[in-house]
Amino acid sequence: MTSVNTTYLITGANRGIGLGLIHEYLARPNTTAIAAVRDPAHPTSQALSALPHGANSKLILVKLDSASPTDAANAINTLQTQHNITRLDVVIANAGIAKVQPRVLELQIADLEEHNHVNVAGPVLLFQAALPLMLKARHPSSWASAPRRPDCGDGRAMHFEHEELTVFPIDAGFVQTELGNTGANNLGLEQAGITVEESVNGVVAVIDKATRETHSGRFVHYLRGELP
Repeated sequence: MTSVNTTYLITGANRGIGLGLIHEYLARPNTTAIAAVRDPAHPTSQALSALPHGANSKLILVKLDSASPTDAANAINTLQTQHNITRLDVVIANAGIAKVQPRVLELQIADLEEHNHVNVAGPVLLFQAALPLMLKARHPSSWASAPRRPDCGDGRAMHFEHEELTVFPIDAGFVQTELGNTGANNLGLEQAGITVEESVNGVVAVIDKATRETHSGRFVHYLRGELP
């Protein structure tokens, strides 16, 4: 009897939390792990092919720059036409930027707009492009995102508008990634609070057990459950 394959799409998959998630999912059997990255030719992207593969599992590398208004749609088209992807069981919108962290008085509006485009509009563009494949999932497809702003409004709107999906933002913790450690340094700390492995283990555990009834439309912490 052939086991059913599970398909995951993860953005920002060549570093930090995204890399940890690809490593975890690709090591599972009967898995298609789609690594969406800004530059597939970058050494950190090419190195993904060397990660351990579970039995009957495969890695797909696809270009997706969250700053681009067209990359999400192009990536989904590429997955369908070149890789025969017919459904997405789990989508994790992990990609984000934090290029500058100035005081408000020194904040440049151009920087604010760039961050909002990548961190806010980027996941929306991905959701719009990926939705048809998510609706073809065997079970209610899961959409998880690492929120870059406190209200998480898009996730709740997706939850209410699409009863077929399990949609929730997840707080992955204060993680020892390049971005996390930069933020820690700005606070006078040597590094962020938890390792990538700790964060990934928690995020994966949450997604594995997530259902529409228990998680969808809620803001979930990787370890402590629902947040206010």
